[in-house]
Amino acid sequence: MEYVTSVERIGIRKGIDIGWKQGFIIGFKEGFKIGFKEGRQEGLLESITSILNSKFGPDGLKLLRQVRGFNVSELRKFGRFLNNAQSADEVRGYLEKH
Repeated sequence: MEYVTSVERIGIRKGIDIGWKQGFIIGFKEGFKIGFKEGRQEGLLESITSILNSKFGPDGLKLLRQVRGFNVSELRKFGRFLNNAQSADEVRGYLEKH
């Protein structure tokens, strides 16, 4: 086993501390981004669920299964479409195309 001087031990400890702090900061930022994105997605899904239910009742809620796989951008686009949709069949047609 190689001898490690006290100065080297201090350097190693500082390196580990710096690495841990940087890893924590990066992990926190990434976790925040992921959580924020998932939160937006859940919020959009709740809004879409409410619109489908209020406009089309049970027939509208049956369509929700297809929407759950959408990303945030697709959910926004679908939400804008949904505001003007007149029937569950019109929504079904949209979902078949997308």
